[in-house]
Amino acid sequence: MATALRDNSPSPLDNHAAVLVLCHIMADELFRLRGNTGRHRLTEVEDMHHLLGEI
Repeated sequence: MATALRDNSPSPLDNHAAVLVLCHIMADELFRLRGNTGRHRLTEVEDMHHLLGEI
């Protein structure tokens, strides 16, 4: 994964968005590497969020 992120904005909102993008990229790569096991685990977590009424 050779993705470079640069954030030179003075706005805290932009900094927050950059962190979320980085987390998304890392999570996607992790689930890609884990294959079906990763997708199954993510499905379990999402099902539990729905069951508990969480976002």
